[in-house]
Amino acid sequence: MKLNSEFQFVNLDDEIVAVPLNSAAFSGVLKLNKEAQAIIELLQQGMSEQDVVDTLDKQYETDKGTLTQYVHGLIESLTNAGLIEA
Repeated sequence: MKLNSEFQFVNLDDEIVAVPLNSAAFSGVLKLNKEAQAIIELLQQGMSEQDVVDTLDKQYETDKGTLTQYVHGLIESLTNAGLIEA
């Protein structure tokens, strides 16, 4: 799983902003919350979806099933938006 190189990801306080660089298919910016920021940062390290879940599960006290659904849903949304290359 790889982040789309046509987007620049910029950290701004509690959020991350995805800015398209040279994409005619998308104009504007996407603001993502701090939970999404943590997932993006792990994906930037080359982690798989399962690695992201396992890492976040160690960092946060949450139900692993709920965490797995959240991570999967976010990755699916980012993929549909073109920010992640399948």
